[in-house]
Amino acid sequence: MSFLTAAFKKLALGKSIRSEQVELTRIQSQLRRATKEIGNMEKALSAEQRAMQTNMRAQMQASIFAFGNQKGMDLNSIEAYSQFTTDQMKSFSAFQQQQQMQFAQANSIWENNFEMYREATLEPLKQYEDELQTEKDNRESRLKLLEADYQASKEEEKAGAKNLAPEYTGQG
Repeated sequence: MSFLTAAFKKLALGKSIRSEQVELTRIQSQLRRATKEIGNMEKALSAEQRAMQTNMRAQMQASIFAFGNQKGMDLNSIEAYSQFTTDQMKSFSAFQQQQQMQFAQANSIWENNFEMYREATLEPLKQYEDELQTEKDNRESRLKLLEADYQASKEEEKAGAKNLAPEYTGQG
């Protein structure tokens, strides 16, 4: 009787192992896609961040040049710098420092806001990736247990088969 029980148990465990392997493959595929999507999203966000910072710097420089031009200063000509009056240089320098300080403050606020945006954008994907990783780990553990049970059933089946064989004592 243990032979048949072990054989059926081995058969059922083999089916469970194959099913678990299919699910594990499916989960690994989803995990790879999620990880790739996170990487692509991070690259896109980094490019967006660099573009916005470049735009902010360009705006600051444009306002500095506009101020200089408004004050009659030709900021495109190096020779013109020597012709600036002390008052013009002080006024320009003060404006430039003010613009740089405002840029630094605006940039700091913007970076904090962008970081919150980055986290809010990536968090659902990272949670999904974590869930898939946990499910993958669980499936791998379950698969190892099933494989160990399968081997034990295989050994039980062999032992049961030996018990079914008639013993010949040579006495007749």
